[in-house]
Amino acid sequence: MHLRYGGYLLLLGCWCALQLMGCGGTQTGSAQLSMCWPAAGSATELGGVQSMTLAVRHNKSTVATRTLNRAHDDITSVQIANVPVGSYSYLATAYAGADGKGATLGTATGMVDIARDLVATLSLTTQADAHAVLSITPATRTVSIDDRLSYSARLLNPDGSQVMLPAHQLSWSVDDPDIATIDAALGKAQGHHPGTTTIRLQEAGTEREASAALTVAAKPASVFIYADSPTIAPGQLVTLRWQALNADRVVRSVGFYADTLSGTITVSPTVTTTYAITVAGPSGEASGQTIVVVQAGK
Repeated sequence: MHLRYGGYLLLLGCWCALQLMGCGGTQTGSAQLSMCWPAAGSATELGGVQSMTLAVRHNKSTVATRTLNRAHDDITSVQIANVPVGSYSYLATAYAGADGKGATLGTATGMVDIARDLVATLSLTTQADAHAVLSITPATRTVSIDDRLSYSARLLNPDGSQVMLPAHQLSWSVDDPDIATIDAALGKAQGHHPGTTTIRLQEAGTEREASAALTVAAKPASVFIYADSPTIAPGQLVTLRWQALNADRVVRSVGFYADTLSGTITVSPTVTTTYAITVAGPSGEASGQTIVVVQAGK
């Protein structure tokens, strides 16, 4: 199929193009999704597509969603207007039913930037070239223990077009499940113990695979200290309280004596005094302080 688009000749078996344009005057732009439907009964695993949805997101919030139905073959594009200038993620989803319903047959995700007077074009296809490359995002990442992280997959043809990945044919795994685990179907990982491991992705029925490095770090140490009466008269008793998290020892204390990671102590300063404590854990040191103000005649 030969399609003339934006001054370029696209040679794709089946494609869709996402056009996002920033507008300098109003700080908004538009998004356009054009679809060439796969031929019925075609070899591509997305041959049964009946509808496609396009969702544009910013900071995890959906800016807009539009649906394109195959039943109206003469309608091959849908437009999203008034998109503010900025950086966006997109999700294109192919469905077996009309109006974005039925089984999910394939998806494509990614990022696109909308700038003033700039048109960014993304080409999507349902057919993978023999030399298509599978990749994982993010390629490297460091998280803390118990943190969760979602991975996404992309399959790119040599011409730069993005292949819609068939649903339910991606398998995620991790080399060292003591360091982290990952949902084999969804690509959602969680850190468990400090260390570095490898996240792996395999596309069923092909030899395509990808990997990404994941480092799990100990949670950062922290310590809080406060006085129950921040302002007192000279010699008045005041209680200090402190609590450390993700730490295993006290490094030093100033203005009072502390040898435990949490506790209370009563002090009676005669002048304004700063009380400080530093603790340490596997991730390093952390400090906290509080000031007790002494006011004569209070």
